[in-house]
Amino acid sequence: MRRWSIIILSLLLCFGMVAPLAMASSLTVSASFDNITRTATISGQLGSEEGRIISVQVRNPLNQIDYLNQSISGPDGTYQFIYIISQEVTGAYLVTVGGQNADSLATATFTVEPSIVELESKVSPEQPDGKEGWYLHPVTVTIEATNGMQENNMIQYRINQGQWKTYTTAIDVKTDGTHTIEYRSVDQQGIPGNVKSTIIKLDSKAPVTTAEASPIDGMNGWYKSNPTVNLMASDNISVTQTVYRVDGSEWTTYSQPVTLSVSGIHTLEYKSMDQAGNEEAVKSLSLKLDNVAPELSVTLDKTTLWPANKKLVTVTANVYAADDISQTSSIVLTSITSNEKLQSDDIQDARYGMFDTSFSLRAERKGGGSGRVYTITYTAIDLAGNKTIATAIIKVPHDQGHTSDEPLTESENGN
Repeated sequence: MRRWSIIILSLLLCFGMVAPLAMASSLTVSASFDNITRTATISGQLGSEEGRIISVQVRNPLNQIDYLNQSISGPDGTYQFIYIISQEVTGAYLVTVGGQNADSLATATFTVEPSIVELESKVSPEQPDGKEGWYLHPVTVTIEATNGMQENNMIQYRINQGQWKTYTTAIDVKTDGTHTIEYRSVDQQGIPGNVKSTIIKLDSKAPVTTAEASPIDGMNGWYKSNPTVNLMASDNISVTQTVYRVDGSEWTTYSQPVTLSVSGIHTLEYKSMDQAGNEEAVKSLSLKLDNVAPELSVTLDKTTLWPANKKLVTVTANVYAADDISQTSSIVLTSITSNEKLQSDDIQDARYGMFDTSFSLRAERKGGGSGRVYTITYTAIDLAGNKTIATAIIKVPHDQGHTSDEPLTESENGN
């Protein structure tokens, strides 16, 4: 049937060639193509009379018939044909028009360009939920044609200059980083259209901050010297700020190691933020500092032993120690010494290394000397390991004129 239609229309085209010259009319034609709607428009005029047969034939660049039709001229001999091209063959299309009583065939051409598909991308959620254009949660990107897609056209996309892939479903962006998604249409002949792109910045992870404190130099987890803390933050994208505070004070931007100098038990809190707006959960570090030695005082119930009759005399020490930070750990009798050479039994009942406050000393001195002086030493140590040494003295004077009732004591602090 199609073959017969082609033959009939071809004869009609030829009919315009063989019409008697007396009856011949001028035939005009023009053709245009809308690349968006893929529609060809063919129009013209055959003379000035209405009702004449007009035949049209369109061949594509492969010389295949793309369109055949006939119509009747309208008022003033005008005519028009509108059709959608049957297949996507790009190039110049030849239009041939014949008409009843036309003086000749009329021809025109129109050009079919590759299909221009307007694409756009949509991001969900539309607005970033972080700072400076960053998303904090995974993102979905959809691509669609705003002016329709031809049957055999397709959409392709690629991420960060990767391989082009056929788009079939929404793109899920779950990997942190800056991602450039490019997309384009491809017609049935494999010819790609213009490339468009959208940029997605995703940072779903908060920074991680670690604290490194100087080694503990005391006992029982206590520092005796001022500790220093270094804060180190890392992030898969970028760290913009690290802040800290001590014992609930105001947050301070970290710029250099933190040094604690006030004795006590301190809580150092810290956290970091990144460029996207992720904020790390607050972390904390406990630091115990006691850089003050304990207080220690020693007094004796006697300051002189008289008469120097070589007898043993019981001496009682009154020892007081205090530490307001880590608390006192121990108080011990460290030593009893003399400025004169002693016999093995000149000091009795003294338990060194223990909290001993009662012992016996011999009331004796050299006859040619200035008198014997006993030095009694105690040591107090706090839980941090700070220690204080305190001493008291008892004299065995050379004679009674050198006796005194004033107690003598001195102390020495040390770490």
